[in-house]
Amino acid sequence: MSVFAQKKLIRQKFKKIRNNLEPEYITNSLPLIIENSIKFLEKLKHSLVIGAYWPLNNELNVAPLLQHLANKNITCALPVLAKDSAALEFKTWIPHTKLVINDRYHISEPIGTVYTIPNVIIAPLIACDIEGNRIGYGKGFYDKYLIKQRKTKKLLHVIALCYEKQLSQVLLPYEEHDQKLDVIITEKKVLVL
Repeated sequence: MSVFAQKKLIRQKFKKIRNNLEPEYITNSLPLIIENSIKFLEKLKHSLVIGAYWPLNNELNVAPLLQHLANKNITCALPVLAKDSAALEFKTWIPHTKLVINDRYHISEPIGTVYTIPNVIIAPLIACDIEGNRIGYGKGFYDKYLIKQRKTKKLLHVIALCYEKQLSQVLLPYEEHDQKLDVIITEKKVLVL
């Protein structure tokens, strides 16, 4: 079976897991993930620009973290995808920034703000493993962006915020272009890889 086919099966399996998380589990786990994220980010001694995502389709809700960071005057940004090239870029976000749905890719994008280059990326995912392999949505937007940004040497960390149930107990398949995570933060732990 090809790596592509393996990833497709894993994506289906973990989407089902994520979609069936019990509300009580989410209610109990999410504050712990946010708390662990804040503690980790507070230890970084750099001027931070955090690139994250606006949650959709049962993704982990990072909005409370972004709200906290913005209140601490840390620059936050959300992805935008160019209509012609589908290249991933980031625009600044502050609370109450107007978001519009990208017609083609269905992500919430900020309007009326400026482009920026994050030095910390909180990457969306469906699953990951303890070696930093990540299964996303299969379009490669983040991998292409990370390859480009890692060449600049300015990118500090690529972080996954996820529920323990999204952390695969077996290593996930990956391809040469797949970009690894640097940090995984769950309700139970912070793994610096």
